[in-house]
Amino acid sequence: MDPPSATPEATSPPPHRRRQRNGPLYLQRTLLLAISFAILSLLKLKPITQNLVQDHNSNIDLPQLVNSAVDTPQDARIVDEEKTSDWPQPARNLEAPPGELKLVRIGKGGPVDNARGFLLDNLEEFLEVYKDRPDKTNTCGIRINHSLAIYTITKRLQPTTIVESGVNSGQSTYFFRKAAPSANIISIDPESKPICGQPVRWIDDTNNEYLTGSNFVDFDQVNWGERIESGAINPASTLVFVDDHRGFYKRFPALMTFGFRHVINEDNYKRGEGATPQDKNGFAPKQMWEKPADPETQWLFQNSKIYAEFPPILPPVLSKMSPHPKKPQGGFLHHTDNLRAIEEPLLRPDINDSDKKVYERIGNELGLDLTMVESQSYQEFMGYCFLCYMELVPIPPSLRNAWKLDGGGGEQISVQAVDFETGHNRK
Repeated sequence: MDPPSATPEATSPPPHRRRQRNGPLYLQRTLLLAISFAILSLLKLKPITQNLVQDHNSNIDLPQLVNSAVDTPQDARIVDEEKTSDWPQPARNLEAPPGELKLVRIGKGGPVDNARGFLLDNLEEFLEVYKDRPDKTNTCGIRINHSLAIYTITKRLQPTTIVESGVNSGQSTYFFRKAAPSANIISIDPESKPICGQPVRWIDDTNNEYLTGSNFVDFDQVNWGERIESGAINPASTLVFVDDHRGFYKRFPALMTFGFRHVINEDNYKRGEGATPQDKNGFAPKQMWEKPADPETQWLFQNSKIYAEFPPILPPVLSKMSPHPKKPQGGFLHHTDNLRAIEEPLLRPDINDSDKKVYERIGNELGLDLTMVESQSYQEFMGYCFLCYMELVPIPPSLRNAWKLDGGGGEQISVQAVDFETGHNRK
């Protein structure tokens, strides 16, 4: 029912109020209010924090960081009910000048959406898992950002099989196993032991097949067709983790041939960055998006149902007090980074008090220096290489039959256990 129309008698103020509005007192109040709004507008007030203190075990005050953000547009977007920011938004197309540093996101849904909600819901659980990790330093390996990414994606997808191309110290294997206790894991690495000084490799003794050292078979050469035909592997419910520094896109012939759909790329370096020449050859998705006219880029874009870079936990600006220079090979965030190339972080302690408390809890429980002056703390918090999750569009059955390709069938991974609109686990 429509509300009744207001009558003049119902909307007109009483006579004594009409007289007040015409009086000088009303004019003075109106003028004073206008002046106040003008002053506030000129000041452009923003939430700020105070100076850092050195003791990371105390309740630390974060630096005045908001004004340090670079290349941030004014159009704000709502991330959730408690956190609003003006972080640059990712593009959902390739319409950009060639060579422009950009952030791309394809599709909606999937295990990366609202990773912030997952972190807040599972913070205590994840911290316990992280504190028990086999290598507390993990030189030249994954740290807290990528560990959380692996844990979140895997726990949400619950794949039947996990294939990791690149093992090194076994840190990624550890997080895969913690997130998917019953999954079969195939670990592939040409080396029989870690390459960065770690004394031993963490070995998973639960449903794990190691193709390492003398038993090494490269990912492209594994007999995936036989395994699929025998029912040992369902490619539609398999998660492939690529961390081998061989040039990610070069793995696509095998991925597409055998119908693997769910992929994590750990070595997703920006243009000109990378630990090996293969990392810098332009075949990481983040590098390919900068070449929108390239036919390989266009094919990858059109055949990716989902492409989502897992956000870092913290904004780079929190490292402003750190004396460590920006590493030219990449692999770490730095306070001078262009924010347009980075997904909005899961936590914003620079603008949100509740996020600041979560940051303090993470740092205190892990014994890290929140100022990031200490080297190991900086590497832990800022270690990040734009790890991405991709769901590939499978080759349709008619083409598979015509090309006599193996695999491609099977039941798809179910992600219904999580509400990706809120990030909360469904009961």
